[in-house]
Amino acid sequence: MRQRVHDALRLPNHKIAISSGLKRDIEAALGDLRMAVVPNAVDLNQFDAPARTRQAVPTIGFIYAHAAIKGADRCLKAIALAREHIPDLRVVCFGADQPGPDLPLLPNSQFTHRPAQNALAANYSACDAWLFASRLDSFGLPILEAMACRTPVIGLAIGAAPDLLVDGRGMLVEGNNESELIDRLASAIVAMVRQPAADWLAMSNAAYHHARSYSWQDAAHRLENEL
Repeated sequence: MRQRVHDALRLPNHKIAISSGLKRDIEAALGDLRMAVVPNAVDLNQFDAPARTRQAVPTIGFIYAHAAIKGADRCLKAIALAREHIPDLRVVCFGADQPGPDLPLLPNSQFTHRPAQNALAANYSACDAWLFASRLDSFGLPILEAMACRTPVIGLAIGAAPDLLVDGRGMLVEGNNESELIDRLASAIVAMVRQPAADWLAMSNAAYHHARSYSWQDAAHRLENEL
């Protein structure tokens, strides 16, 4: 199957990736394909939230999923480590999978199974930070959804995260091995919720304004131009 995908990608046609990270990954394997990049956008009517201050009880969120590729296990381990420094750290999460014994939720967690589309923004905006810990992702749409709800993101350098979580809009985490990644995610959680309130608000606003600077209409126009 991988060879068939590579053969298709080598065909002499115009190729469009949805993130710079995806383009880099593909071209690292196959060489320069002259791929264009048209990033995803989110529905700015659905994903929105009023300005707010950081909460009295620090709250972190993530997508719960059984599939290892989504990295929920990393989120749970990092939150458990962060709670050694912030015992009252609260968790908000949602997903298409029900929590199970192989990947149990931590105490003081609020989980919603398959929330309605019109409830997603409330989940994101209930958090002071959102975790993105995927092992592989072409973009990572929850990053942008959270940002559009004024929630800064702590993310690994996967998919669109290296493009989105810069310039004070979030925290980008890298590491040389699994243990180091989890330790650094935990440290970033602690740093995020302990930073001065004014710094958190500046990050929240920066994330929000960047997410709203690029709409579905903008993405459609860029795609049309490439076509």
